[in-house]
Amino acid sequence: MNIMKENIKLIKMISELRTEVKELSSTEKNTRTQAKMIANQSQMMNESKNAGEDGKGGFGVNEEQMAA
Repeated sequence: MNIMKENIKLIKMISELRTEVKELSSTEKNTRTQAKMIANQSQMMNESKNAGEDGKGGFGVNEEQMAA
């Protein structure tokens, strides 16, 4: 009987830990996505500033992007 009670406790702990892992993974994924979005926005702003200085009309398109 004691072994059964201990097993029930352990199964419950495992379930709680799995839930926590899922939540943390989701949070990490969201954080990485937000960081990538911010980096992309920053890069786009820098490119548009550079394009304006280069006389490209502020479109931020470089030669590599035009070739693609």
